[in-house]
Amino acid sequence: MRKTKFLLLAAALMLSTALPANAAEKESITVKTYSEQKGNVLYEEYETVKVDDLKNGTYNLSGASSKVVKVENPNKEDVTAPVLKSISFSKTKITTGKDGKNSTYVYCKISDSGSGISSATVYFEREDGMVISPSFGPYNYDKTKKAYKVPMQFDDPALAGTYKFKNAFLLDASGNYAEISANDKKCPTAVKNATFKIVEGKVTASAKVESLAFSPTSVKFKSSDVQKKASTAIKLKTKNSDVKKVDLWYRRDNGESGYSLRVYGNIKPSSLNQINHERFIDNSSYNYGKWYIDEITVYFKNGDIKALRRSDGTLPSRFTKKYMTVSGPKENVITDSSLPIVKSIRFKENKLKLAKNKDGIVNVILDVADKGSGVSFADVTFYDYEHGKLLGLGISIPTPVKNGKITIPITVSRFLGSGNFVINTVTVRDVAGNTTTYVENKKRYTSTKVRKYLNFTSDMKGMAISVKNTHK
Repeated sequence: MRKTKFLLLAAALMLSTALPANAAEKESITVKTYSEQKGNVLYEEYETVKVDDLKNGTYNLSGASSKVVKVENPNKEDVTAPVLKSISFSKTKITTGKDGKNSTYVYCKISDSGSGISSATVYFEREDGMVISPSFGPYNYDKTKKAYKVPMQFDDPALAGTYKFKNAFLLDASGNYAEISANDKKCPTAVKNATFKIVEGKVTASAKVESLAFSPTSVKFKSSDVQKKASTAIKLKTKNSDVKKVDLWYRRDNGESGYSLRVYGNIKPSSLNQINHERFIDNSSYNYGKWYIDEITVYFKNGDIKALRRSDGTLPSRFTKKYMTVSGPKENVITDSSLPIVKSIRFKENKLKLAKNKDGIVNVILDVADKGSGVSFADVTFYDYEHGKLLGLGISIPTPVKNGKITIPITVSRFLGSGNFVINTVTVRDVAGNTTTYVENKKRYTSTKVRKYLNFTSDMKGMAISVKNTHK
């Protein structure tokens, strides 16, 4: 969706925009702020801008030199979409419910001559339309295999069947996008023929919970406490095989923001089919609340796997209703309801010349304030509406800022072509989760108690990163 405002238009025109001769006689002027063609319908919006203090002649955009960063890029622009060359698997037959046989790796070989893969999703379809779609990014690259490596694990017998490659979506870091389908004439054979099979394993071992107990049932922290020890004792009754290990899924309900899950894996029995899980709990409000057992994944010595879940009743309610309460001093509990704000925003530099074969950095400095827990996350994005490309970065702040400056270093890729990136969003979030997002038109969004949308401040209006690609 293309969106522009008057000051952004003025920024694009830079510093010498001539006004109509009668501009000084008018109290305001009306300019187009939004235009989009959808089929035969043209959607347009207009905004009235006051010009009380404007005079005849040349209009200089106030502060434009500090609001526009000019970037010169001598490197060749990346306009080539990535290409999916082949798909293979570590195992083409996966058996559900069998330890060591219930998983496989997908290897996707992709070529990209420029900026590299940003994200990709591959779709495999069963005959009845059931789809499995692993996704991956740069962090999945395996140098040994020279391919993107993605794990897949299946323990649900309902997934049994043969899955064939359907299609894939690829996106590189420069925004070049490619879609390939098994029906495409140019689809490589090593992609088109990619197939794997899931078979239902014959699980003979079974388990049920005989007893479950938390110790203690209530953990109470003092201000001086750092950690406290707690344990969960579970006795399992098994058939046809004994327990090798378990994964325990804990569910925390704090009564306010719902629940969160935490899994502890690879817990070995302390004696035959007896699980004693000991752990240390930090004195933090994030741990305060009621802790339940949500799931017990049992790995048997004969290789079978069985999940006992609260959701499907295989873990009976008399055990899922048991819980351990964790509480602490009120000063550790975050009761912050105030929204963080951005007092001012600016670029550290207004010019950036990229070196050959190197990316550059544009630093955005936010001056923030928060009356409560302090800003712990900030994000700024800029969008090139003409080419549909985004620049931006979100950062976590280890030491929350209640009143001060935050610098966000936005990477400008050496593969970028010419374009005008205008400010798109500015977001700040505090430790308690209260979030403020500044946008061009807050009416397009719905604010909630913990997330507020505000219109751009005067500092934000007109901010842009103007990239000029000088490669020949």
